[in-house]
Amino acid sequence: LLSAVNIIGETKPKGMIIINSKHDQSNVSRRHHIISVDVNQVANQIFRRGVNVGLLGAFVGATRILQIKSLTTAISTRFPKYVEENQRVAEKVYELVRKRLV
Repeated sequence: LLSAVNIIGETKPKGMIIINSKHDQSNVSRRHHIISVDVNQVANQIFRRGVNVGLLGAFVGATRILQIKSLTTAISTRFPKYVEENQRVAEKVYELVRKRLV
């Protein structure tokens, strides 16, 4: 995706970019804060269809724009059929991102 879309060029210097990858992508740009997290792996371990909520968990963990509890509450109303699975994916990815930022 990084080669297909000019994400680096479209992001302000010192901006944050979250990349779903099993490989460390921190060397992609020195002008940006790059966070790599393997959301696919987490989702496959917990709930295969939970990649999108995992990315939301990464976003919340990186930005702290919401508390994780707010996200899990929103998940319970938006995805009532698979609440626990989606919440676990979001929480796990959130924790992974928070550990990387500490």
